[in-house]
Amino acid sequence: MRVRRFEEGDRARIERFNARLRAGGAAWEVYPEGPTDSSSEEPVRSRLFVAEVDDEVRGAVWLREHEFWIDGRVVRAGWAKYPVSESLVDARHGGVAGALIIKLMREQPLLMSLGMGGHGGAFARLLSSMRWATDDVPFFVSIVRPARVLRHLKHLRRTRARRVALDLLAYSGLGWAGWTALSGIRSLATDRRPAPLEIDVVPGFGSWADDLWQDLRGAYGFTARRDVAMLDAVYPASMPVERLRLRRSGRDIGWATVLRRDLSEVRETPFGPLRIGMLADTFARPEDALAVTTAATAYLRSHDLDLLISNQRHSAWVAALAGDGFLRAPTQFAFYRSPAMAKLLAAAATPLDLHVNRGDCDGPVFA
Repeated sequence: MRVRRFEEGDRARIERFNARLRAGGAAWEVYPEGPTDSSSEEPVRSRLFVAEVDDEVRGAVWLREHEFWIDGRVVRAGWAKYPVSESLVDARHGGVAGALIIKLMREQPLLMSLGMGGHGGAFARLLSSMRWATDDVPFFVSIVRPARVLRHLKHLRRTRARRVALDLLAYSGLGWAGWTALSGIRSLATDRRPAPLEIDVVPGFGSWADDLWQDLRGAYGFTARRDVAMLDAVYPASMPVERLRLRRSGRDIGWATVLRRDLSEVRETPFGPLRIGMLADTFARPEDALAVTTAATAYLRSHDLDLLISNQRHSAWVAALAGDGFLRAPTQFAFYRSPAMAKLLAAAATPLDLHVNRGDCDGPVFA
């Protein structure tokens, strides 16, 4: 086996690799590098590494590198993304995934991985076996239309008994009453409701976002770089994300990115045919987190949606979602750190409160 960088001559090999995966019933596939992926001039550098055996590609993984603000300084680190091995359909290639990760750790020791469907998947188990540190990025939900959610959310309706009970709640109105009471109690637990912010839906980030980054990054122990150049790379014009500029009395407080999607046309989704709003990414002073979350979710609630979701790890944003009536739900968003990255984070003088959400790694995508 040889693990190496993607080459232009690998395109045909990757096509054959994907064909073997499809023939074996695997849903995964590998995408070759594009013309700008590996450019060192860009804020984000993405490189594809492949495992070659007998002149055929037997696996691949992406390394996505950019800058982070960690414990008061700029650090370049990376994400391990989309590991795919032919071991999914042929046990003879069981060592491919591990070899790919070892190669990435040599290229960039400060590595992380995010999501992966939780800790039970093959990739997550592999990282655990390689002594990567791990925990979760909490998942939060806010139900806008309880009856539709009770009737259609597949994750809740996995048994016949559950389906009968949930249909009863939906059609009787008890589901709506129960959710309203529960979310109201959570909101009342907040000491005070913040004054409403001014919301501008902007086509892109401007110099105001650079100013926020320079002024506010010191309030975080860990966060991905979030200046204009980085944000434009993470949220290109082609991405169906809405950028909310949030101000108080004309002064910039922070920003949020949100997505709206109707999943009724999507065949395989754990949400079923619901209209979902996602609070994907946020940035503001931690003490303004509730004001930003309240403004962003009010914007989402003003549209024709059934359910709002968000993944947030930083304690201020976790508390903000709870204060806005969100409830914590089981998460499948795991967060893994390589031994070198875990050592770097542990070396901080005080424990770091990590700002990680759906805007990181792969960016805001609906699973």
